[in-house]
Parts: sequence; C-alpha cells; structure tokens
Amino acid sequence: MKVLTRIFPILILILINLILIKSNGLAQDHSNKETVIKKIDGKTVSALTLDRTIPVLIDSADIPAISIAVINNSQILYSRPFGFKNIKTKVAIDQNTKFEAASLTKPILAYITLKLVDEGKLELDKPLYQYLEYDDIKQDERYKLITARIVLNHTSGFPNWRRMNPDKKLDIKFTPGEKFSYSGEGYVYLQKVIEKIMGKRLDKVAKEKVFVPLKMNNSSLLLKNTANYAVGHTHDIKVKEKWKPEKANGASSLHTTANDYAKFLIAILKHQGVSEKSINEMLSPQISISETDSTLFWGLGFALENKGDETYFWHWGDNDIFRSFTIISKERKTGIVYFTNSMNGLSIFKRIVDLTLGGNYSLYSWLNYAQYDSPEYIIPKTIINNGLEAGIEQYKVWKNKHSHRFKESTLNSIGYYFLAKEKNKEAIEIFKLNVVAYPNSFNVYDSLGEAYMKNGNKELAIKNYEKSIQLNPDNYNGIEALKKLKND
Repeated sequence: MKVLTRIFPILILILINLILIKSNGLAQDHSNKETVIKKIDGKTVSALTLDRTIPVLIDSADIPAISIAVINNSQILYSRPFGFKNIKTKVAIDQNTKFEAASLTKPILAYITLKLVDEGKLELDKPLYQYLEYDDIKQDERYKLITARIVLNHTSGFPNWRRMNPDKKLDIKFTPGEKFSYSGEGYVYLQKVIEKIMGKRLDKVAKEKVFVPLKMNNSSLLLKNTANYAVGHTHDIKVKEKWKPEKANGASSLHTTANDYAKFLIAILKHQGVSEKSINEMLSPQISISETDSTLFWGLGFALENKGDETYFWHWGDNDIFRSFTIISKERKTGIVYFTNSMNGLSIFKRIVDLTLGGNYSLYSWLNYAQYDSPEYIIPKTIINNGLEAGIEQYKVWKNKHSHRFKESTLNSIGYYFLAKEKNKEAIEIFKLNVVAYPNSFNVYDSLGEAYMKNGNKELAIKNYEKSIQLNPDNYNGIEALKKLKND
C-alpha cells in the first residue's frame, strides 16, 4: 500500500505532463516519442524514456518543476516542461513558463559585451574606469586595472556581493587580474559601463542585442506583464515569495525558459550575432579555476572543461530557491540546459547530464552540490520526515555500505544544514557523530563547539573549542570563539 501511495502521484504527474505536451504542441514541437538523442559516449536515449524518467527524478528530489532542453548538432532535439509552478496551487508549467536563470544571466552579459567589441564600441582590455568612473570603489586605485576581460573571467578582485562584507561596502580583495574569484559585483560594474556606452538600461540593451534577434520571446531581465512564471521552493518544498526585479541585474536577473536559453546557446555554437573571433575568445581558457585539476578554466562568461581535444562550456545558476545548469560540447555542438524552481535543483544535475549527454566531468567535484541520492541529501531528508533517530540509523546504514563515500565534510555539511535552520539539537547530534568518526580532526570539535555555543551550552562549547585548539593551535576561528565565550 505504501508503494502504491508513493507511485500514484508520480503516474498522475507523468500523465499531466504528457497531456500538456500534446495540448501545447511544445510551442515548437522539437520531438516526439520516437525521437532518439545520441549521447557523446555513443549511447542513445529516446524522448519517451526522458518523458517517463524525468518526472520520477524530480519527484525523488522534491523538485516541483523543471524546464529542460537538449541540443544535438546545434538543434533543439528535445524540449519539455514538467511539474508545477507552485506546489500549493498545483498549476502545471508549460513551455512558456519563465524561471529565474540566476547566474545563467552572466553569459548573456558576456555575449552583449563581445557584440559591442565587434561593433567597436568597447575594448576588452581597456580599463573600465576610462568609460565610467566607479564611485563605489574609486578610493582604491587598483580598480583602474579592471577591464571587461577581467570582469568576464572573474579576476576583478571584487567579492561575489558586497553584502557579504561586514560593512556591506564594496572592496577589492586582491590585485585585479591576479587570480580567479567568482564575482557578481564585477558584472554589475560592467553593466554600468555598457549602459553608459549605449545610453539606455541593460534590459533594453539585452532585448535589442539578444532577445529579439535570437527570437527569445520568453526572456527578459525584468519580470513584467506576465503571470506565467514559476515560484521558488525550499529544500522541504515550502513556497517562497517570488522576487520580481525592478532593475535589471547583469549577473542574476534573467527570466527565461529552457527552450529560449537553448536558442542562445545555439547562437554561440553558430557564431550568430557575434564574430567567430569573439566566440573563440569566449570559449578559450583565460584563467585556471582549480589548483588540483588542470582541465578546469574560466573563459569569458562561461566556465570551461578541456577533455583532450574537446572543450565543454558550462555554467550553473543558484538564486537559492531557483537553480539551473547547462553544459555544451563546443566541438560536437551537443548539450543540455535546464531550470528548476527549487533549492534542490542542482541535486539532480549529474543524473540529468548522464541521462541526456553522458560522460564524466571534473566540474562535478569543483561545483560540489550534494546529489539527491547522496547521504548529504538523504540523511537530512530522513531526519526532517522521520525524526533524528531515523536519520542516525540511516547514517549507520550508509556508513556500513558506502564507507568510501563518507568524508569528514559529509557530516559537517549536514550539521551546518541544520544549524542554518536553527535546529541546534539535530546539528549537535550530527557533529557528535563526526567527532566519533574523526577524533583527530580539529575541525569537527570546532563545529561541535559552535553548535553548543548557538544552543546556549557554554561549558560544552568551551570544552570542544579547547580540544580543537589543542589539535590545531593555529585555529584562529576557535581562538576567537573561545575568547568571546570566556569574556561573556
């Protein structure tokens, strides 16, 4: 009976989506059940298999909806909407339902930048201050080193967002051009430069330079004049209020569909609207992004993975309750893009890539999002649904069966998941398991000390911080926490 109770909603979801696919005609009917997608490893997958598998997958990962498109040989071979705009109202998404693209906005700004370079209106290596002085940072002369290239390859030295600084002010962390450090703030500065050059807001520039020429009819940097949009959801499928940007943000405010974004990706593959020279710049390594993996780089707007003679360009989006992913083979002109309305949206990206594209990628470790079938995902879900004891029992089962998959960071990430939700009791019990598993690690005692401190257990917090400092006298975080505890 329990099995039937679980399967029945999935079957209903599949049926609803198949009806929607038929009735909507997919806006543009890119595939039918006989369509076969050839993956890079030579294997194939049918559209019918994807139609049946994806609804089950998003249900397993507690994702209300996904909009997905598969590109083969510079053509959209498969494009589908699955699931609901809002889990409360159960209104199904369709091919035109807009999703927050989050950081998949950044390649759009890169494309606009390169288009302006082609038109002679902007130079990649000319300091941006020569176009527009930036009052927010002009007290630091190093900002005069920042160019469009430096912004697009994330070596500006800016933080990701100034709000992450204690004083909420913009600063420069290192000499621009020196090393990779992901930054949305850099894109905001470049946006201001483009708006100055063009004499209009970025949303209008994007419409003129990208959305209209590429027939991306369901794309905009603002969300106006439409009720057809998805609403975001938390890990435990709670609805969150929809963000409706009043101002375009070149790093994060794109609203779009998988079908539309696939058109943009195809334009890059075909050098449509931008010269071959500029696209080659975009998809050429500019800076290494990993100290341990020589295959991972950043280009201009996209991350890159080099596998032999093949280059994959990729990016992810994470606006917390909206998450998305794309990866494309430059040489084979094949890849995927998908959008979800859930914090869990990147917990399926490996499975989606395996289903539709195939291959194994170094970016998986670099991106480091817990997958829906991993202990980092399953154990918290078990605790939330069935209680702490059930979760600990689940941990023991996983530990016995898959000990090689458990690292110190596994339980630590689970503990901090609960700490962030102010579920201190659960966090303490998880950190205690980590102390048992890794008794010689200073970090596990530091984490347990933090959990006790947040729970008001001052004596136990001091005890664990002291143990952490004993194991690592250079643990600055522990030293400062201990001072605060003793002074209080």
